[in-house]
Amino acid sequence: MDEERGSDSVREQLIIAGIAELENHGIADFSLRRVASVCNISCAAPYKHFKNKEMLIEANGNLLLKVPQAKEEDSFFDGGSKKEENKPFDFRSVFDEKGKFKR
Repeated sequence: MDEERGSDSVREQLIIAGIAELENHGIADFSLRRVASVCNISCAAPYKHFKNKEMLIEANGNLLLKVPQAKEEDSFFDGGSKKEENKPFDFRSVFDEKGKFKR
């Protein structure tokens, strides 16, 4: 697997892939192996950047807290629909105000 990329680049890819992992599998089924696979790195490589999967999830929270939250009516995820079943998962709900993962 390709681990020759810059350290910052791999870290950023892990965070982005971690967000997708949360969206696709939820927090209960979050897999660091799947995240590593998406990034085309070994399953041990994420541990060079994060102590454990909780630290990666916290990094996801820190990134997401920096992104302005869209108003529900402006959401591109559900076409502006107010239907509850079309609402996207609110990642911010699993992090506290400091971006730390709620355990």
